[in-house]
Amino acid sequence: MSRFDDVIALQNADTALDQLRHHRAHLPEAIALADAKAALATLDGELGPLTAQRAAVAEDQSHVERRADELKSAIVRVNGQLYGGSVTSAKELAALQHELEGFNRQLSDTEDLVLEQMELAEPLDVALAVRTPEREVKLAEIERCRVALATEQERLDSEIAAADAQRVGIAAAVQPELMKPYNGLRTRLGGVGAARLDGSRCLGCHIQIPEGEMISLRALPPDELVFCPECGRILVR
Repeated sequence: MSRFDDVIALQNADTALDQLRHHRAHLPEAIALADAKAALATLDGELGPLTAQRAAVAEDQSHVERRADELKSAIVRVNGQLYGGSVTSAKELAALQHELEGFNRQLSDTEDLVLEQMELAEPLDVALAVRTPEREVKLAEIERCRVALATEQERLDSEIAAADAQRVGIAAAVQPELMKPYNGLRTRLGGVGAARLDGSRCLGCHIQIPEGEMISLRALPPDELVFCPECGRILVR
């Protein structure tokens, strides 16, 4: 195995690592999780106003019901005064009767308001009853996606760690005078710093090298470091 074969072995190891890391960064499980979270956010955006409206109706209904309870207590009190025998004056009895009629009218109006609030609440309760279970389904989907993502990430992390350890051994065999240009070219040229020559075609840029330049390349010693005249990568003959 020549020193240039060592560089190709390193390039293959680096390419495999790059592919693993790219896959790790663009997992379909991550996309599914993001989609599930977006769906939940959309649903929450729809549920929010419904929940706020229902809370406002409940508050108004509670206020009206408290008022109805106060009126009922007042009616009981006035009834006790009217029919308890403690008041005998005709004028006072007439005043109590008038007060009782007023309380009864107010109670009737208040009970109508209670019914109105109940009618307002009904469609909101129906909508919430339909949409709230949807939220539980979406939460379960998010959790399923989260577990699937964590599992796949863990698997890939293990593969990356093993490939990285293997790369260390391969890199140790590459001569220092080749490692420096290889690393520089790899950084500059999209991860590929060295490529084989297949006939007259560089497998790094996939361009045919002109015949005149090929004649010059063939005349060079096999252990001489050469670069592709098209892309500049280390060319392994």
